[in-house]
Amino acid sequence: MFSEKFTAKIGELYTDRSSRMPALFSDIDVKIGACAPDTQVLLRYLYGNMPVSDAAGYPFETFLDYAEHGAFLWENGPFKGQVKEEIFCQYVVYHRINTEDISPCRSFFYGKVKEEAGSPDTMEEAVLALNYWCAGEATYRASDDRTASPMTVYRSAHGRCGEESTFTVSVLRSMGIPARQVYAPRWSHCDDNHAWVEAWCDGAWHFLGACEPEEVLDKGWFLHASSRAMLIHSRWYGSLELAGDAIDTKNLVCTQGMTTELNEIATYANTKRIKITVLDEEGKPVQGAEVRVEVLNYSEFFPVAVMETKEAGNAEIELGLGSCRISAAKGDMESSEIVDVRECAEIVLKLEKKSSGTESVVFECFAPQDAVIHSGFVTEEQRRQQKEKLAFRTAHRLNKKGTGNEGEVEAFLRGATYSEYRSQLLDTLSEKDHMDLKASVLEAHLNHAMQYADRYPSDIFVNYVLAPRISTELLTDYRQRIEGLLAENQKELFLSSPDSVWSFIEEHVKEQPGEEYDALLTLPVPCLKYGIGSRQSKEILFVAICRTLGIPARLNPVDHAMEYYKDGRFLPVIALETVGKLKVCGEASQNFVYFQNWAVTRKHPGERKLLDLSDLRIDQNPEVSVPAGVYEVVTANRLPNGNILGRVEEVTVEPGKTVVTELKLEEAELSQMLECVAMPPFEVEDLNGVKTGITDILKGSANLTVWLSEGQEPTEHILNELCERAEEFNRGEAGVVFLVNNGEALKQPTLHKTMQLLDHVQVFCDCVEERVSVLGRRFYVDPESIPLILVTDKEANCVYAASGYNVGTADMILKILNAGIL
Repeated sequence: MFSEKFTAKIGELYTDRSSRMPALFSDIDVKIGACAPDTQVLLRYLYGNMPVSDAAGYPFETFLDYAEHGAFLWENGPFKGQVKEEIFCQYVVYHRINTEDISPCRSFFYGKVKEEAGSPDTMEEAVLALNYWCAGEATYRASDDRTASPMTVYRSAHGRCGEESTFTVSVLRSMGIPARQVYAPRWSHCDDNHAWVEAWCDGAWHFLGACEPEEVLDKGWFLHASSRAMLIHSRWYGSLELAGDAIDTKNLVCTQGMTTELNEIATYANTKRIKITVLDEEGKPVQGAEVRVEVLNYSEFFPVAVMETKEAGNAEIELGLGSCRISAAKGDMESSEIVDVRECAEIVLKLEKKSSGTESVVFECFAPQDAVIHSGFVTEEQRRQQKEKLAFRTAHRLNKKGTGNEGEVEAFLRGATYSEYRSQLLDTLSEKDHMDLKASVLEAHLNHAMQYADRYPSDIFVNYVLAPRISTELLTDYRQRIEGLLAENQKELFLSSPDSVWSFIEEHVKEQPGEEYDALLTLPVPCLKYGIGSRQSKEILFVAICRTLGIPARLNPVDHAMEYYKDGRFLPVIALETVGKLKVCGEASQNFVYFQNWAVTRKHPGERKLLDLSDLRIDQNPEVSVPAGVYEVVTANRLPNGNILGRVEEVTVEPGKTVVTELKLEEAELSQMLECVAMPPFEVEDLNGVKTGITDILKGSANLTVWLSEGQEPTEHILNELCERAEEFNRGEAGVVFLVNNGEALKQPTLHKTMQLLDHVQVFCDCVEERVSVLGRRFYVDPESIPLILVTDKEANCVYAASGYNVGTADMILKILNAGIL
């Protein structure tokens, strides 16, 4: 099947791993041995390179589907002989794409799409055709952080971007096309992230938007957004000894357990390679220091890369041309600096022991400038074809009703016993849980838990004993099996002393980060059975054991600490002998919103834990009890151009004392807020049907340009504001351009009134919804909100953009137009 050398290395890695975990691999060895020779090779590749949580958590038959279909593609697939063995195993056969639930799907998708792909001359043609098929099966919908399986996305017809991309990658791999998920862990210009797809076509990687088909590759709405990223990732799973020349070693960011992060930023943005040197207090190089590259997003310094210094105390990384915080730490020594990569090629961090107390730093973070790295050019004919094909696919998708899982929900609700608790159990689950839950799993939880229903108040029982969901783990029937794995004397001890559950777990379950992908969770039963699991997996197991035994338990919603219920309150499992209080103050006029413009992170040695304080009301000067320690309080004023004026305050909470932190948003000058993004070329029509280029209309003077949805909110709001401020707008020289769907819009009373009051108005016709969708993404505002409001300079560059309605929009527009800077 493969080369002798490659096959031997697969066998060597598998044998080494199975010998280290015989309890887990003994049955797997026997089952592999019963398979066909080619399937055996691929199963050894999978099991030798998968996170241990996958090997322990999913049945052998799940991976058999991937291996058997992979063997079929190698010998009989439409692109047989065109893909190197290293790329084929990692990007065609491999089961995992990110953190999605794994289920057999490759042979299923192949059966669905083989006719769709037809007989293409090139992989590129196949990729383009298959992405149209994907668009007909699923579209974007925001949801929680748990990643549903590709099969769930297919059945429900929707998913967030991370789920759309795992779905699309799975479909491409099912046809023998190498594909991977690529993602910006955090954008720099806005509070969000994004994932998309790269497909390997005829020897090179090309990108595409998942379920967002185009007529050409290397095009997507995120094209400009990605040019403003600091870092973009892909992943390699398993041993790099099997990579060959499939990856460029200079793109390696770090290897953590079974995963290696690859830096793909150079494909998407202008970049610079930064050298980081870490020194001790005496100025000597520090080997083995942890270096974090952090992007400020959602008011948190989020690590987009974590590296370790080499013998000379150095590390290197290629980054986008913006700002980030680079931190280094070893033991209780640390150092950090906010770096503007545009101005810096080398940074030296000198470790020191931080003193207790309070200190604050005010800073400005610059988002990388928008750049044209890929033109994304398509002809008018290609645009027309794309629109027609997508309309056909959308019509098909809209015929898919519901979640595709209603039968399971209904089957559980129709159960014969404990009817009053069935809907209550379902209410503890998320909307996404309803898309992939199994009635049999919920039935098992209900039947087992009801023996404890009379012991606690109803809300405590339902939410912390009956509820099957603990964190973001896959829902499974764990209670009966946990009962069977625990001895009677252990159960008695746990009931009398719930703290002892954690002591037992700490003794019997070992963390093996070298065998894991740290974003995954080992399910409660395999975690207990095989004694392997990450820290978070062990914490989930604690709650699972407690609920199995009728002890209400949870992970605290603020800091996710383990707690159990006793004497009318939740108690921490790990006793917080030293607790203090953090009092948060701030001016109500600054409208503080947690995760939007402020956040608090607890700094542990070697890790950071973001708190969830979203329920706090700042106008009430709230106090919250927290473990004593050091906390980082960040406020962030995100400006319209994507930059951030920030303030970070480090406060020390001492045992039994209250420390006060006062939130303050840094104010921006007008010149700090503005952007300069070129208007893309397109044509609009005047009221007589004459087409004119938009830049021809706008060039020569400053303009306020607005795409309107007349008669609807929030368009009515902005038009009323323009009417109220008409005299001020008329005193200036700036033009006003309104764009509507057709001339009938001018009959709408508010728009008609506005045009009578303003002196310099031009009206043109455009497809408003479609244009706003495109330009909203281009200018980094909500692409689904109308009106779209742009202020442009004399060269038709957009300096300010807003969509929907925000209080003070007219004030901001006038401020910009009257500043004399356009």
